[in-house]
Amino acid sequence: MESLPELGTSQQQSIHHKSDQKFDENDNLRHFVDSVDIDGDLSDIGRASSSPSKLKLYKRRWYLLLIFSLSAMLTSIFQMSFASIQSETLTYFSMAHTNTNLFKVNMFALSYNLNIVVAFLASFFVKKFGLGPMVDIAITGHFIAAWLRFGGSMWRTEYGFWICLLGQVIAAAMQPSISYSSTLMSLNWFGESERAMATTIASFSNLLGTGVAFALTTMVSESHVWTIWITLLLHAVMASVVAVGGLPFFRSKPPTPANIASMDQEGKNIGFMRDLWLLVTNVNVLILATTFGLGFGCISSFLSLIGQIVSPRGYQGTDASVFGLLVIFCGGGGAIVFGILVDRTKRYRLLMWISGLGALVSLAAFTFLIRYDKNKLFLVLLSVSAGSLGMFALPFVPIVMELACEISYPVSASTSNVVFGSAGTFFTIGFMLILQQLAIKTTVDGKEKVTSMQNAMYVILGSFVLALVVFVFFRGKNRRSLVEQAIRDGKSGVLDDADADEAETVLEELEAAERLERVHHAVVAGVRPEYEILE
Repeated sequence: MESLPELGTSQQQSIHHKSDQKFDENDNLRHFVDSVDIDGDLSDIGRASSSPSKLKLYKRRWYLLLIFSLSAMLTSIFQMSFASIQSETLTYFSMAHTNTNLFKVNMFALSYNLNIVVAFLASFFVKKFGLGPMVDIAITGHFIAAWLRFGGSMWRTEYGFWICLLGQVIAAAMQPSISYSSTLMSLNWFGESERAMATTIASFSNLLGTGVAFALTTMVSESHVWTIWITLLLHAVMASVVAVGGLPFFRSKPPTPANIASMDQEGKNIGFMRDLWLLVTNVNVLILATTFGLGFGCISSFLSLIGQIVSPRGYQGTDASVFGLLVIFCGGGGAIVFGILVDRTKRYRLLMWISGLGALVSLAAFTFLIRYDKNKLFLVLLSVSAGSLGMFALPFVPIVMELACEISYPVSASTSNVVFGSAGTFFTIGFMLILQQLAIKTTVDGKEKVTSMQNAMYVILGSFVLALVVFVFFRGKNRRSLVEQAIRDGKSGVLDDADADEAETVLEELEAAERLERVHHAVVAGVRPEYEILE
């Protein structure tokens, strides 16, 4: 956008006079005069425009959350379909068990880590056209991808493998549209006391998809590799059900805003590039994004490689699937508990520390126990460690996503999620590449076999420690909650001076962004030539 010069009082009067003449000729732009006028208390303007009496909750929000959550679940099902059955996949498609072909199978998971550019395009699209059209595109993409993957599985040759991989790439391209929009969904449709829980449900659905994928792959073994096509058929049926139930009904937002933050942002479009600039120049955002990227990368790569991590100690693919299921389903219980606590207390930092330290202890226990060969005792202890890891580590995701929206407000929730999601993707790519190189392998009967992933586990553990060390320096404030409280209570002694000043600053940013955006629209509409800057 073309920048405008800073104007003095006499210049503003000239602009108002000229713009009045212009709007007499073009009534549909008359609101521009009021938006340029900068006189008055901005916080009063914010409170007046965001009266809680204008808020409304719609029952349909729960159905839309269900559709959104099912779509989120599908993204993880597609991503993790082959995570714990790499060897069985090579056998199914009649491919040699070589390191090169093993890397090809890992491309099913790696393809999801190559969508950073797609994520930013999706965020721009959401900001331009709204959440609804983007979700519709994602649902359609999932439908096409699922049936391509199933179609490829009909050819048990490498040709069929590449068709299946094509469907996987399409599904990967759809992932950012869903995975990075959970906080926007909760912001648009849910009340202030429901947002964290709605985000938790959507985020957990993503994780639940990982659990479903692990559960479906438990029936796949070297002697029953033919069952792969059955799992892919089930995925295609699920995608079809979501398409039928979601495409006709999903909407970007309700007719009446559901909460103050959503209402206060209406008509105050900061602009996508300005959103990005505000995020990358915010030190606390960068600290939190680094913490999230390291933590998410550790857990994501651990789940993606869990089959290779445990198999050298005598554990089968079914054991790996059980460990994965324990991480996911225990994580669901933890996510619900943490989600309720976040909604009730807004103590994001404290809950982050509880989640992080609990996950660290659990990950350390798993790292130590996997050094020993399989027996009944270690199978039980590893199962307990996996469940504990899920209970503490998985709530980490929705907590950070909500905290990111809090500290970056009034930046759009979709843009904030893309930056944090991209940080997670970036670190996951790095971990996957590094951890594959740390695997100790040998050749047995012409087949390459992983004999140890212990060094990889040490790297995962050390990186998670680093994530918590980085978080020590975090000092961000809950800007969104402060503004909502200031608007709701009229700042009548409820906030201390520092918090009141922070809320005032955010309200000023909102009003300044609105004026800047409306000036831009007026310039595009042809008002600019009428302006005269008086000396």
